[in-house]
Amino acid sequence: MSRFLPLAPTRLAAALALAGLLCAGQAVGAPAASPFGGYADAVGAGSAPQIQLAALVVNGDERHDALAVVQRAGVTLVALDYLVRALRLVAEPRADALVFATPLGEARVPRANTSEIQGFLFVDVATLAQAFGARMRFDRGEYALRVDLGWDPFAAAPGDAAQATPVPADIRAPRASLSRWRSEIAWRGDAHSSSWLGTTDLAGVVGPASWYLREIDDFESDRRVDLWALAGGQGHARYLVGRELSGSIGGLLPGFHLTGAQVAWSNRPRALFDAAYGDGLVASRLDAQRTLRGKGPPGGVAELRRDGQVVARTPIALDGHYEFRDQTRTGERIEVAVYEPGQADVPLRVDEIRPVASDRLLPEGAVLHHAGLGTSANPLDRLDQGGERAGFYQWRQGVRDGLTLMAAWQDSGARPQGAAGAVASLGALGVWSATLAHAGEGNAVEVYGDGARGALFWNGWFNHREAGFLDDEAIARADYTAEAGWRPRAGLAASLVARHSRGGEAGEVDFIKPALQWQPRADLALSLRPDYDGRYVTVARWAPLRDTTLGYANYRDQRQFTLDQRLPDRLLLRAQLVDEDGLGRRTGVYLNGPGSARWPFSWTLGALHGRGRAGYLLEGSGELRPGLLLRAQVLDDPLQRERFGGTGRIAMLSMVADFAVTPSGLARGGYRERRGDDGGISGRIVAGDGFDARRLAGVGVLLDGRWRGEVDGSGRFAIGQLPDGIYSLSLDSGELPLEYQPADPVRRVEVRAGAATRVDFGLALRLGFAGRVLDAAGEPLADRALEVFDAEGRRVATARSDAWGYYRIDGLAAGPYRVRAEGGLARDLRLEREFAFGIDLDARTPR
Repeated sequence: MSRFLPLAPTRLAAALALAGLLCAGQAVGAPAASPFGGYADAVGAGSAPQIQLAALVVNGDERHDALAVVQRAGVTLVALDYLVRALRLVAEPRADALVFATPLGEARVPRANTSEIQGFLFVDVATLAQAFGARMRFDRGEYALRVDLGWDPFAAAPGDAAQATPVPADIRAPRASLSRWRSEIAWRGDAHSSSWLGTTDLAGVVGPASWYLREIDDFESDRRVDLWALAGGQGHARYLVGRELSGSIGGLLPGFHLTGAQVAWSNRPRALFDAAYGDGLVASRLDAQRTLRGKGPPGGVAELRRDGQVVARTPIALDGHYEFRDQTRTGERIEVAVYEPGQADVPLRVDEIRPVASDRLLPEGAVLHHAGLGTSANPLDRLDQGGERAGFYQWRQGVRDGLTLMAAWQDSGARPQGAAGAVASLGALGVWSATLAHAGEGNAVEVYGDGARGALFWNGWFNHREAGFLDDEAIARADYTAEAGWRPRAGLAASLVARHSRGGEAGEVDFIKPALQWQPRADLALSLRPDYDGRYVTVARWAPLRDTTLGYANYRDQRQFTLDQRLPDRLLLRAQLVDEDGLGRRTGVYLNGPGSARWPFSWTLGALHGRGRAGYLLEGSGELRPGLLLRAQVLDDPLQRERFGGTGRIAMLSMVADFAVTPSGLARGGYRERRGDDGGISGRIVAGDGFDARRLAGVGVLLDGRWRGEVDGSGRFAIGQLPDGIYSLSLDSGELPLEYQPADPVRRVEVRAGAATRVDFGLALRLGFAGRVLDAAGEPLADRALEVFDAEGRRVATARSDAWGYYRIDGLAAGPYRVRAEGGLARDLRLEREFAFGIDLDARTPR
């Protein structure tokens, strides 16, 4: 591989990240969230709420934009990000509300009325209708949100006709660039072994196309460029050249890595290519889920399981997000267990990842063709040089409203595989998907879907595979799961869960058991739900006092009791008892808290005891500079000594660098794996030597007059997810330090897909002075004209005194000046770096 990459990107990324830290000076980012914050009150082992896609009808016209919705207790919740994007609005986050500028005035959505589900903010339809002054209703028959607004969000603006000739950009987008960089480097060591693992994602633009690559390095023998491609296209077509993980039309046929060329065509490109989420050439909602994302306690751990077997673990980032990439699903039951920092015994919750049938519905008349041809080998991996010819073809068509047909063929070097299926809206029964596949020597069928009517809800997933499917040695498998329940009001849901499974990792499983989620008030909650093998997952929480919380959790072979006590200065004290079958009991006391304002981080200290032995936990995490996150942990668990022998001490260190890359430097990024038709703007604020960039933290960045981001503590900013076009970029001058103003108030900036356009704002020092005009008796002289002259005798400013003799002069550069008032009073002064007060023109004081 060294022929292709002389210096591995992951190792280079580590060096660059450390260099970035050393060059950051005193730049300090936002404080990292407390590992116990936010999710400490979460309850809900069991299934995550089902997010479905619905149509959007605005003022009687059906839009191509899909909406993410959740049905809960007979109430429809709408993903706010999807709706405002479809209505072409921009959110301005405030402390207590999200504010949107509309032609009718400001629309306010109180934060108290939002619910966070899988990383998105959801709001009920009634709240949205009131906020936007609109009529909104959810049509379950058509599974669409109908919105009647008092304005047309898709009409041309009044000045658009006059702007038929576009205003040229002051700053052009780069034709070739590295725009985004994200690296994750992790080390883990114990008494027996240690290991490193690094992953680096790079993305940018070259000519009319965007490029990306992912490099994986274990710092020993496995170093490879795993994914790499050049993607582009416009209109009805998209293309990709390189190495990419192909998708499938369902969960039966596996995806595979294809090195070669892909092309996709659709008569509805806006709906099927330019999706608001996804990580493939076409919208990922149409394929089996390949990237699993979610939220959890910052600094914790997310654990991916297939049929109950752990297949991957990843730290939860300090922003509370986790991600599992390049996952291929072939009929297994998939779950993600989320653990709090240092608490690897009983998970905080277990989310079941289910496919959503409505995601695969196409609008009536929509057609999608997607094909690829190449090889299974990777020329940028010295261990994967030998490959076979591979390819695939997929077809989907919305034959009518509520019915989509699909078919696929693929050959990954073994025997060809094929599948065909349909997705249908069955009215009151909900939306269901059915797929039949043939691969190897066997067939398979998968059916899944869900529905709701009033307070009743139901869902099912049925998978049957014959012996020899995909593999000649594969045994027959059957897995049937169903749930039906009643959700009479918010905070209460009762259901029956049934499962029949044969041939899986858990062996023979048969059960029909009740499940309950009950939260009568904010300080009391209970959740009971059978796991994949029928054993219950139980979570209970009760807060008898405002700062005191009692908790109980039961998962598989482990039981956990906790007592949390919030202390002054944002400290949290936790006492814990863990009882694990086969290992015994362990007690622990933990203290968690934030760092100082100068050094923002989160820390945890723990003292443990079990089986007559003592242990400890030391953990810290924080943002060393905007975009550079570090987490370290040392755990000596007395119970783990029994499991691993000798010592239970484990040390872990992880670093994440996530940047938008511009010639002006690195700004806090937010790497997006998907390749959509969007770009970004990034830059910095330049204020001269000696200026403390932390004074700029929180200054708003305006796009076309609307808030779209803010400056970080190093004076940099980044705005992403912008469609191609020319935008007016400015700073919120009212938030700048009093003595500074932008040298160029508004910049016209070009944005291109895949690129980050650099824009630097210079700040000009604009000083001034103020005082009073007084006569010989010390009385104020009102309405007197004043003039200001610079060192060369030029008049640079004028003013008049008010009724009390006060005056004020603004907008002057540093330097010497002479101020003269009507009647002959005058005074010399020099402005340095601050506004000058008390510059009185007093007839009693000769100057």
